[in-house]
Amino acid sequence: MSNSHAGDAPGQNKDVTIYVNGTPFPWTEKKITHEQVVKLVFPNPGDLTKTAYTVEYKKGEDKKPHGSMVYNDTVPVKDGMRFDVTPTDQS
Repeated sequence: MSNSHAGDAPGQNKDVTIYVNGTPFPWTEKKITHEQVVKLVFPNPGDLTKTAYTVEYKKGEDKKPHGSMVYNDTVPVKDGMRFDVTPTDQS
């Protein structure tokens, strides 16, 4: 019998569920970027020079269980983590 993941370190390729604006999404990576979070709920975010996206999170890792993300930020992902994404027109 063969185990296709025999060479993986413990905890690798583990599916978790994150929630973005209340909708559950499966996630397999250890981290997530601001852009990835936005694209889960806004697949075609449009012109990012005219619309900014505020991303707040909670239920994150113990070191920083809640906070906000800006463009180019990355945070570690934890099962049950929650993200709120809000588009904001720049003036």
